[in-house]
Parts: sequence; structure tokens; C-alpha cells
Amino acid sequence: TLYPKLPVYSIFHKVDAKAEEIPVATLEANLQEAKRQALRTFLAGNQAFLAEVSCNREQLAAPDRSTRHIEVALPDGVSYAAGDHLGVVGGNPDEVVFAYMDRLGLARDAVVRIELEEGSSSSTVPLGRNVAAYAVLAYHFELQQLA
Repeated sequence: TLYPKLPVYSIFHKVDAKAEEIPVATLEANLQEAKRQALRTFLAGNQAFLAEVSCNREQLAAPDRSTRHIEVALPDGVSYAAGDHLGVVGGNPDEVVFAYMDRLGLARDAVVRIELEEGSSSSTVPLGRNVAAYAVLAYHFELQQLA
């Protein structure tokens, strides 16, 4: 087939937990594991790095179009020259994530634990950890792609 077989996950809703109760150390560990997994898989061989947006402003005031000026604060040791490419992996919009959560019957502060049913996965989904359902849906799944 043209597309690889997608992984099958089991998702367990932690009914007795709230997202704000997840320790900061766990959140940081989840982020680091997602970064390691991304660098091992779809970012392998690239000079990928995390960066913060230092400026994001609208340049075009038209009702049906948006042109933005975006500046990125580069980490130490990283340079950018004219002609270099910049890839941005963004999250799903809040309204889309909340619509999915509503459809699944999940509270906005729900906590889930995700396990891989079989084989291995090259995704960045944090497996075997308590994670905020919002974070998983916002940053680990494409919710707007056509089926």
C-alpha cells in the first residue's frame, strides 16, 4: 500500500486525576521523551531544535487572508542565513481540540494514559505515562487532516 500501517493505541482515561495535578517534572520528562523520539524518527538527519517565537504580528489587515511577520529566537550555536529552510510543527487550534474532547466526553482537565497495542511506533505520543488529554490531542495527533 501507499501508506504505512498506523499504530493502534489503547487509551485509558484516569477518572480520578486532573491535568493540573501532573507534576512539573513529569511534564518536562514527557516533553524530553517526545523530543528524543522525534529526533530518532521523522527528524532524523535534520538539524532540528526547539525555539521560541519572539515576535508574531499581522502584516496584512484583510478579512480573508493573513500574512504574518514571525521572528524566532535561535538557541546558542544555531545560525540562520538567507535561503535556509525553517520547518514549524504547530499544535491543533484550541477549538478543534475542545471539539474532539467534547465528542469523546473528556473534561478539559482530563488525564489519560496511552499504551501501544502491538509492535513499535515512530510517533511522539508519550506512551505509558499520565498525560493531559488536551496536550496529547493538541500536539501529538493531526486532527484536521482529511481522512
